[in-house]
Amino acid sequence: MKTMRNLFLSSMIGIFFLLSCTNTKQVSSFSISFSPHFKQYKLQRLFFIPFQEDQKIFSSTLKDTLAKNKTWEIFFSPLPSSYPLSPSHIPASSLSYVATKYNAHAIALGHISHFSLTPMRISLRWQIISVYDGKILYSIEGTWEDKSIYSLDYQDIPQSISGLSVEKFFSEVCLTIAEGLKNL
Repeated sequence: MKTMRNLFLSSMIGIFFLLSCTNTKQVSSFSISFSPHFKQYKLQRLFFIPFQEDQKIFSSTLKDTLAKNKTWEIFFSPLPSSYPLSPSHIPASSLSYVATKYNAHAIALGHISHFSLTPMRISLRWQIISVYDGKILYSIEGTWEDKSIYSLDYQDIPQSISGLSVEKFFSEVCLTIAEGLKNL
């Protein structure tokens, strides 16, 4: 009877050990909010404002991912300095300028608050804002982290932070953002 109990305990310990060794590749902690009237706005043209200058790769990946959704047309053009836009300050004059000059229905803009390579982690906030009334129609805010770096040997770390891995990570994050829009 004692050997049966020991066998049971050792197998349970083995199962818990194996479960603790499993590694989820990407961990996400984000929140999505959207206007209950999102569909009533009938967005067809979305003016995309790229992220800050040092995040061109993420901006182009997100723009390309969103463009695959045939619901709307994604476009961008540099805004004159007299019409500034930032996630924290959106003047009405900038909204009306984009609406009339580019025939846009909404503006998409965001801010990356944190990015690191080891482990690959990105924290951001991204919004779609109506040019008609300045309401936030869609917002996603959160942190994405690639946990696979923790399972690598020390010698493999330089290969894991190559450009291809970063682009793949960005692509996965952008797909998450786009998936949230598909469900609206």
